Amino acid sequence: MATHARRLPGRPSRISQEQIVATATALIREKGLDGCNMTQIARRLSVSVMALYTYFPSRDALLEAVAADVFATLPIPSEEGGWKAFLTAWMRTLYDEFIRRPEAIELMYRDDHVPRAWLRLWLPMMRVLWRQGLRGPDLGMASTWLGLVVLQMIAGLYKLRSSAELLDELGIDSLDPGDRLIFEDVNVLATSDARRRLAEFTIENIILGIERAIDQAREAGRLAASIVGS
Repeated sequence: MATHARRLPGRPSRISQEQIVATATALIREKGLDGCNMTQIARRLSVSVMALYTYFPSRDALLEAVAADVFATLPIPSEEGGWKAFLTAWMRTLYDEFIRRPEAIELMYRDDHVPRAWLRLWLPMMRVLWRQGLRGPDLGMASTWLGLVVLQMIAGLYKLRSSAELLDELGIDSLDPGDRLIFEDVNVLATSDARRRLAEFTIENIILGIERAIDQAREAGRLAASIVGS
């Protein structure tokens, strides 16, 4: 749930913290972060901007509350079973939930600021890699790479456009016939099925990359003993 902000004593407000967070979430979903500011939120709630500051001292504080509310509802797969099964389920869950709730994507890329609420989703992945024996720089590299790739994959697939749309924007008439044939042959379709296939391909290769990171640490004698059952 969203982090509660203290309301100053005085005249009862016609709004609540929950209403403010829900309205901000809806605006982010509809218009992105740039379309979510205190003025727009106040307008939707038919209150003054100062009424919002009664609950949240700044837009950043409000966005942290929105992130806490959004990320608190995202499911986390069970850590039982093999690490490959967990990481595959973890990435698939992130993909499904972020595509379903694009406000989560927007909140992850807020002025290079990672929401504190992301820690709830990040830690299970870190625990699984740690249990496989990765430590120090090896753990840092593997977890950072995994997180970057999967989040960029999700953001990229959410915004994926078809080849035809790209060619129209880039100017297909400027290409010579040979290059035009190559672009037309790619024929990327911006459909949910195409996005899913690309996501599964990326997830499979991330697993291979993590497997290689574990092997490299083992070959270098840096791999700690893995936890039994993980």
